[in-house]
Amino acid sequence: MTPPDFLFIGEMRMLKGPDLMLHAMHRLKAEGSQNISAIMVGDGPDRDEIQALITQLNLQANVTMRPPMPARAAFELAKTVVMPSRAEAMPYIVLEALGAHMPLIATKVGGIPEIFGTVSDILIEPTIHDLTIKMRMALGDLTALKSRMPDHAALKANFSVEAMASTMLDVYETAIKSRNSA
Repeated sequence: MTPPDFLFIGEMRMLKGPDLMLHAMHRLKAEGSQNISAIMVGDGPDRDEIQALITQLNLQANVTMRPPMPARAAFELAKTVVMPSRAEAMPYIVLEALGAHMPLIATKVGGIPEIFGTVSDILIEPTIHDLTIKMRMALGDLTALKSRMPDHAALKANFSVEAMASTMLDVYETAIKSRNSA
């Protein structure tokens, strides 16, 4: 069985943009991608509203909803992770997806551009239009999308547990030195 095209994983609330993904899927289906598929993993305050939108957009045969599960298990369920958030801080799910070598469609909000670094031009605005374009790209040429992901070694150098702990220690040491010299 072929895995679904797209995975949304996270809290089921509109701030995270699941409605944007569903509307983009609806557009792609209207363009002829009748077999487009997605799995949505998570729970949250807007889950019932999201389920209702799936029905309203006639995507019941295209979208499956699943309860929360470990990210690594969810990544095995689909071809591409979609993170259409309207706002974020520093989302660990982006780091986890990229660390698992998953192709990712993400918005340029919060700390996401910092994670993507020099390839941040692949990021999109949190709009149905931009999301539809990137999802169409993934459906048509997933290899091209994969080739635009950040360098794994650079990610590890900047965002591994060791790198982030070292950065935090440096911040604390600087603060202590500054306080002691005052």
